[in-house]
Amino acid sequence: MKKRVLIGSPVHQKAPILQLFLTSLEYLNTEGVEVHYLFIDDNESEDAKRILLDFVGKKNTAYVLNSTNSQKYICDENTHYWNESLVWKVAHFKNIIIQFALEKDFDYLFLIDSDIVLHPETLQKLIEGEKDIISNIFWTKWQPDFPELPQVWVFDQYGQYYYKRGEKLTKEQIQERHQQFLEMLRKPGVYEVGGLGACTLISRKALQSGVNFSEIKNVSFWGEDRHFCIRAQALGFDLFVDTHYPAFHIYRESDKEKAEEYIVQYVREKIEKELFYKIKVAFESVGSFDYEKGYEDLLTTYFSSQMRQRVLDEIQIQLEDNIKSNLQVKARVYGFRFKEINLREQKAVITFILNNKGKQRGDSFSETFLCESEVIKEGNEWFINSLSIVDIIEEIDYTNHQVGYVVNRKKNISLVYTNLSGMNTVAMYKLMPENIKDEFNVKLIKQNLSPEYFKQLMDSDVVVVTEGNYLLSKKELNKNQLVVDTWHGFPLKAMGFVDKGEKYKDYINKVWENVDIIASYSKLFNCVMNQCINTDPNKYIVTGSPRNDFLHLSDGKRILSQMINVDLEGKRILLYMPTYRFAQRGGRRDGDRKWDNIFGIRQFCYNAFTQFLKQNDLVLLIKLHPAEESVVIDNIQENENVFILRGEMLEENYVDLYEIVNAADLLVTDYSSVYFDYLLLDRPMIFVPVDLVEYENTRGLLLEPYDRWTPGPKVFEQACLEEQILKSLADHKHYKVEREYLSDLVHFYKDSKSSERLWGVIIEHLSVM
Repeated sequence: MKKRVLIGSPVHQKAPILQLFLTSLEYLNTEGVEVHYLFIDDNESEDAKRILLDFVGKKNTAYVLNSTNSQKYICDENTHYWNESLVWKVAHFKNIIIQFALEKDFDYLFLIDSDIVLHPETLQKLIEGEKDIISNIFWTKWQPDFPELPQVWVFDQYGQYYYKRGEKLTKEQIQERHQQFLEMLRKPGVYEVGGLGACTLISRKALQSGVNFSEIKNVSFWGEDRHFCIRAQALGFDLFVDTHYPAFHIYRESDKEKAEEYIVQYVREKIEKELFYKIKVAFESVGSFDYEKGYEDLLTTYFSSQMRQRVLDEIQIQLEDNIKSNLQVKARVYGFRFKEINLREQKAVITFILNNKGKQRGDSFSETFLCESEVIKEGNEWFINSLSIVDIIEEIDYTNHQVGYVVNRKKNISLVYTNLSGMNTVAMYKLMPENIKDEFNVKLIKQNLSPEYFKQLMDSDVVVVTEGNYLLSKKELNKNQLVVDTWHGFPLKAMGFVDKGEKYKDYINKVWENVDIIASYSKLFNCVMNQCINTDPNKYIVTGSPRNDFLHLSDGKRILSQMINVDLEGKRILLYMPTYRFAQRGGRRDGDRKWDNIFGIRQFCYNAFTQFLKQNDLVLLIKLHPAEESVVIDNIQENENVFILRGEMLEENYVDLYEIVNAADLLVTDYSSVYFDYLLLDRPMIFVPVDLVEYENTRGLLLEPYDRWTPGPKVFEQACLEEQILKSLADHKHYKVEREYLSDLVHFYKDSKSSERLWGVIIEHLSVM
């Protein structure tokens, strides 16, 4: 017997945000569940009222109650402004929904705030948890400059760390436990908490026991959710949070674009399967005909009401002619792609290939078309609303006498980049051979997860990415699309399956099954990389790394001088590029490097180091990892000898980092892959592995021992650092043997033609596709 769930929400919302909330409800997986809806309409906006009524009108099991208690509720780009009367007004609305759920005997009540966007599997996962009270997690910046925090807590008002009664904690201990709590919640799982709200599944057992949102008069805590949680615990119900599918909280109007990207990202696969199936079945059924049998499997139910009648009229008109001409035709539909998807307007445009093959008056024929259809949503179902022929696909003979079909157009190639901190695709675009420009439509696009971005990818014959970031399902979308991954460096630190801190190992195979070609440095790269991703080793093709062409071809010192507006003539440049320790994805923290000074080394004096730079005509250029730049950049002080190369500077000047790297006379790093590329310049490098033991424990290294694979001195103190800088700059032979040995292992090619070689590989594969 199906579980009966009431989804309830008091609604006082701006129309665009409400539309996104309701759209996410549309795409909830409700398999095996009977879902009803109850909304309390407290909207001021007439547009919001209309949107809510439109949603309810499409559902047979949706209800709206109108509020007569009108109070002004203000929110802006900083925060939301609540007062006492507003809090208890919302509490009253939630209690009404609870009462409705009890009277109608629902198995669960799912209470959701109307500014939450849900992952499609949220409801199924919460029910699967078999808890009486469980919230789905979401993260919010409560103030613009605050870090993201979850809506759940441990103790009291909003305490987010564990402690025993009477336990005295230092400020450092509190910060450490708070961080441990947040890191726990970044891992997929179900965890007991002390407080929750805004996105909560409540069982009938809990409802019948008397949980509600009424004020507990001897408790001073702010907010109806806290009073609900205290009452629930007093009634014997533990509270839990599920972190498998974090929801998106539209706390500010500026969050809307990211919310749309969130929805498209997670519902696309579900929509694709449904719509591609309907288009295939519908057009193959109306396109196939036998003059002796007629339409054997005629199916028009997947067409919109308007188009269905046009199709039936057209069939009736052509029926007599088809019989007279002894027509026998079999239609086949394949090669689906999303051209456009608009979830708010509930419509999409899909392109596909239609092939008709058969006989007419005894003569065989074959015709192939590139087609386009609009699909729209009517009620709860998607329907085909149009068909247009975009292009005729000509039949040709290849030299091997195989017959294939090609569209009479230039093929589209999309080069995807995420930033300008060493992007192979940027190098491929800037160093593109002239014949490529003439023969193909090549676009360099920045990954932003917008509908327009995904549309560009889906319209591409070739997609080149940089770090396993294709993000689509090629098998469902377009099996013939060529996907090339150029990765972003020769790895020293552990990744993927061998990364001790990787939290999403279940997704690694899904990412790499889409990739056809992996650009490689060498046989050693193939071996090291495949420890991390465990894919088909035949995918690796040794071309060299395109971004390294810049090391040979670019005038880095001139470009850098222009960017920082400093004459660097006669100056020797030190480039410091540490790897990241912190990343938002998975809330990971590797090692324990401190940022109380530039290099994280012991007993460092900034003023003394600055004086050292001045005395020796040295400039220190610092380039932080994009994943960590915003987190640690405020810890570094700039002056006339110390400069930070910010990501925004590269973007503003349309300069990739690797166009500047060869400006450096010496590289300082720790575990960053940049030093493998820097080997091509045969210049000195110094390593500052200040947290090596901790880094090996939390993340791990692919190449060990560290000393053997790092061709330069290792320093941990300022005096040693300064000494090694001068020695390395003065003596080119210092560690030269080690650099050359490692360079031969890492790089099969040491020229400036890696981009050209990779373009050649792509064109070769296109010629046989």
